[in-house]
Amino acid sequence: MEKMIKFSVPLIIVYIGGLCDCGNLTDSGHNSRQKRQGLGVFTVVKFPNAICDATSSNFNGTCYTESECSTLGGSASGSCASGFGVCCIFSMSCGTTVSQNLTYHAVSSYSTANDANPCRYTICPCSNNICKLRIDFDTFNIAGPPTVTSNNQPAGAGPAVGDCDVDSFTVTSPQGTAPPVICGLNTGQHIFVDANDACNIISFNIDSGTTTTRSWSLKVTQYECDSPVAGVVDDCLQYYTGTSGTIQSFNYDTTASNGALTSANTHLSSQDYAICFRQERGFCQICFSTASNPGTSFSVSASAAAPAAQSASTSCTGVPGAFGDFVEVMNLNAPPTTTTTNGVTRVCGNFFNAIEGQTSSVTLCSAHIPFRWHVRFDEGEVIADTSPGNNFNAAENFAQGGMIGFNMDWFQTTTC
Repeated sequence: MEKMIKFSVPLIIVYIGGLCDCGNLTDSGHNSRQKRQGLGVFTVVKFPNAICDATSSNFNGTCYTESECSTLGGSASGSCASGFGVCCIFSMSCGTTVSQNLTYHAVSSYSTANDANPCRYTICPCSNNICKLRIDFDTFNIAGPPTVTSNNQPAGAGPAVGDCDVDSFTVTSPQGTAPPVICGLNTGQHIFVDANDACNIISFNIDSGTTTTRSWSLKVTQYECDSPVAGVVDDCLQYYTGTSGTIQSFNYDTTASNGALTSANTHLSSQDYAICFRQERGFCQICFSTASNPGTSFSVSASAAAPAAQSASTSCTGVPGAFGDFVEVMNLNAPPTTTTTNGVTRVCGNFFNAIEGQTSSVTLCSAHIPFRWHVRFDEGEVIADTSPGNNFNAAENFAQGGMIGFNMDWFQTTTC
């Protein structure tokens, strides 16, 4: 007589946790975690929708099941959560609307004949607790503003210099402050924008009649209101952490030679925003110095006096005109500084210096908390015929020009 043998087969149930949660995208969230619960012959596997590294690109993705990734409009690139999930990449084309976190928006070579104009991306919050978007410009190259290439330009050319009249990039912020309009070369830059339930619209507005090479690749990250990520709770367009780094004005090419007006950078007009720096533990002041660059890497507004190119501080009135552009840092002074050191607040002219009328740039520091570098550029430049050596202190197009912008090294110190 045959005996019947019964087998007990375990059943594995995969459960995805937190699908409605955008995930707190922090630096510590790059590795998926699993939690296994033994329920007799059942095994339940849970994993969060955490950041993961894609295998087919330099992009980051979000960990989902394969079916969910497809349903949400993403593409799988590698596995995560010990093989229970896929690393889902959201790479969106012009005209799309997305409510996922960590999305990419790229055009490798824009065609005025075939691509949408304007190219718009609508970013909607992935939950009801989103306060900020961070937009990283991994690649950003569109047409720049009108420039001045000679010292004998007519005065009428000034108002348009620095304006994004050809191509432009805009971001809406329905219930917040919209970032300034930018254009030109901005690869490596980033901005923070207030998120909104009505969604934010990112737009590349292209002049189809102008021939130039255009490409962009943006990464958009959404942050919850209680996120510990630096920059989320601050009213800053840009935010930096660490003890040192480099900052540039928008449309600044670090490879350009600023030694002559024909090849110098041109900063954008109508810029009013703050660059913020997290004060690191044990550090009490922040210092700024011009970065290595052919020619000067700081030139904002006209010279303090004629006939030589000079620094300016007391001349930085901020009134639209030859001294309408300046940077603002509280209590800037030559080191060492203390919390009680009184220094200048505004710097402009052709060299970075706290003393009026100097012919070289120096390192300046501030112990004022919080650490901020405020950019205030007016709506145009003052242009005149400076070729004979006149108008040095009344126009911004002499020598290499007073409209370069800035490329600055910054570092924090413990000596105050």
